Amino acid sequence: MNTLIRTDFIVIALFCNVIGAILKYRTPLANKLLPIVLFAIAFVICAVWGWFTSIYGGGTRWVDTLMICGLIHGVIVTSIATFGWDSVYGIYKTGIFRKGGN
Repeated sequence: MNTLIRTDFIVIALFCNVIGAILKYRTPLANKLLPIVLFAIAFVICAVWGWFTSIYGGGTRWVDTLMICGLIHGVIVTSIATFGWDSVYGIYKTGIFRKGGN
């Protein structure tokens, strides 16, 4: 598999984006802690999803679940969720999509 992220994990990134928006606007959680909280959520979800979809058995399954799915894909999912949100919000905020924007 030569992809950066498994395509089924894109759904988790959208889920983390929604959770991040809820945490940002509805809780007193500091903005600096949002990526850490989202990574913890993404790690658990990606690891569990990876456990049930892994084609390996034994010790290799644990490595595939925790290291590849949980850690690597969890970081990528968190990056997509946080930086994707910041990019879209930043573009909207600067007025590129507004009529007559700079």
